Amino acid sequence: MSKLPELILVKSETGNVLFVNTFASTHYFRIEEMNCLEADGSYTKFYMANIEEPIRTSRNIKYYNSWYSAQDKIVRISRSLIINVKNIREIKKQPNGSGLIIFRDESHYRVSSMIRKRLVAIMARE
Repeated sequence: MSKLPELILVKSETGNVLFVNTFASTHYFRIEEMNCLEADGSYTKFYMANIEEPIRTSRNIKYYNSWYSAQDKIVRISRSLIINVKNIREIKKQPNGSGLIIFRDESHYRVSSMIRKRLVAIMARE
């Protein structure tokens, strides 16, 4: 029995749909629902809009390079973080200089000051 690929992108009239295989199941969602991907050692966590727990896959973040580079508004801003810029509502500067990304679904993600500055520069170009 052949193993299913870890990631399948299907283009449809209603938008691109992503199928992500994990150990236990296959998740499918529209790309617009993805907030960010985070490296977690040899795994990757998909943080989705309106889903509290991230989807953890058994591939490292480098595996997804060809997929995200072909997507509009999805950028890799560090070795361990890929962000869907379309879903960002606000970037708050914290007292220590780090940042708090607030997504449109009210979820949030903490980033370092360097990543916050990089992300602000990317958003300014939009």
